[in-house]
Amino acid sequence: MQHQFTKIASLLAIILLSDLSLIAQTEKELRIWSEQPDAISSIRFPGSVRDSIELEKVTRALKSELQSMGYLLTTIQVKEDSLYRELKIYPGTRYQLAYLSPGNLPEIVQSRVGYRERFYRSTPFNYKEIKKLFNRIIEYGENNGYPFASVQMDSVKIENGRFSGVVNYDPGPLISYDSLNLRGNLRIKPQYLSAYLQIKPGTVYSERKSARIEQRLASLNYLKVNSAVGTSFQNSMATHYLDLQHQAINQIDGIIGFLPNEREGNKLLVTGEFNLSLNNLFQTGKAIRMEWRSLRPESQYLHVRYDHPFIFRTPIGLNFDFDLLKEDSAFLNRNFRIEADYIPGIYSKIRFFTEFKNSGLLSSDSNPEESLLLADFDITTYGLGYSLNTTRNLIFPRSGWKLDTEVYLGNKTIRKNSNIDESFYDSLDLKSTQFYFTFIAQKFFQSGKRSVAGIKGSFGKIQNDQLFLNDLFRPGGLQSLRGFNERNFFASDYVILTAEWRYLMDKSSYFFIFYDQGFLSYDLNEASYKDQPSGIGVGLSLSSKAGIFNLVYALGRTQEQPFAFNLSKIHFGYISRF
Repeated sequence: MQHQFTKIASLLAIILLSDLSLIAQTEKELRIWSEQPDAISSIRFPGSVRDSIELEKVTRALKSELQSMGYLLTTIQVKEDSLYRELKIYPGTRYQLAYLSPGNLPEIVQSRVGYRERFYRSTPFNYKEIKKLFNRIIEYGENNGYPFASVQMDSVKIENGRFSGVVNYDPGPLISYDSLNLRGNLRIKPQYLSAYLQIKPGTVYSERKSARIEQRLASLNYLKVNSAVGTSFQNSMATHYLDLQHQAINQIDGIIGFLPNEREGNKLLVTGEFNLSLNNLFQTGKAIRMEWRSLRPESQYLHVRYDHPFIFRTPIGLNFDFDLLKEDSAFLNRNFRIEADYIPGIYSKIRFFTEFKNSGLLSSDSNPEESLLLADFDITTYGLGYSLNTTRNLIFPRSGWKLDTEVYLGNKTIRKNSNIDESFYDSLDLKSTQFYFTFIAQKFFQSGKRSVAGIKGSFGKIQNDQLFLNDLFRPGGLQSLRGFNERNFFASDYVILTAEWRYLMDKSSYFFIFYDQGFLSYDLNEASYKDQPSGIGVGLSLSSKAGIFNLVYALGRTQEQPFAFNLSKIHFGYISRF
């Protein structure tokens, strides 16, 4: 029995070794020979091939490459023995392009696609370059009312190694846009949607605009696309069929926070917040947002914004923004902003704006040391901003980028306060120029079905020799440094880095952990500051048909404050969507 088992094992070993030997033999060195080495010098070849099928693919690709370079009569011989495979290449004559006449190609098309007759006269024949030219011609036609355009080379002649031809362009019928055909339960005016998609009835058809309809619609968080966009062409008109469903995105929410009351020992301080967001007002994409917060005793913050997109059905929108910040009994800031934005692409937006900021002291004798760091002033600034959002899902992003940056310059005028000693202003330049720059970059990664990671970097800088506390950025809180009160810090320069990991319980509910790290500083006339606050914590976001429940628990640390559970921050709230 043992002897028989040994014979079977030996037989299997022989068969296996034989198969391995056959496999090894099929991998052979590929040798290349050509009577015209210069013709193939720019072509890359594999070092070996596995079998005759792969060799045939290499041979065909090589022949096609040489023909596209003008060696139209290329022949290749294949030689094979037990050790290697060899290709003998005979490129033959390289044909010259005598000329490529524009034929009936309109001059406007020639200009737009970059055709210049001198580029296609007495040059080596290169099929790839001609193919690129023809593709540009077709693309121009598709995006300028001729989606059925065609182009070919006509009157082809080959004489004495010289190749010539004439462009034959057939634009096909001129196609214009008809009205959008809307289906589904979304209430929205077709005129607004046409302006948003840049597809207006009567304008010429553009394949580029039509191809990005679904991507553009995905950026509107108050609708959902139920099915693929349909298109029909009839009587020289193109009609798009859109099946759109209303998404509950309007929100009203309030948040209550329980914080240590630093002014009254161990007592708790209850803070409040109210948010209102109304979208697609009057079925035309307009929006109103309001945010109110009671940050600390005697401190309040109010933000109101109105968005009016596509003024007179143009791609330009107007936005109005108002901020009010009352900081204890120290100062009151009011900021009004007018913004015009332009949407050049699917995910991007460019904005131009002007701001009018007024800051006034509320009391000059409550804290003498602090009053030297504050001043009454007015600033009028003009700026430029750019934003990019490729996350598709604006509420629960899982992948993609968010970028936002602004740069603006302003004229600052310091107003004298009769309650402050005149000598305070002797060393100040009452009129100066103030510079601002902000930048935010955020990236989301999805690994698996239930895991999403995000990293975020924020940077801000204010430059002026006449800076005061009521000039500065105010980081801190749920939108920047969690683990601290809202607008807890003052900074003229800041860098904030955030890492967050989310575990998805369903499409819109998740548990998350996070870490925030900040680098803050300012250098005023009477004081300077530098710190590296950090925050860690966990949170939960539960979504239902009625709304979203949020809970965040965070700890913060600075140079003067260690991580401590008795200084932790707990925030919870409920967002109702309708």
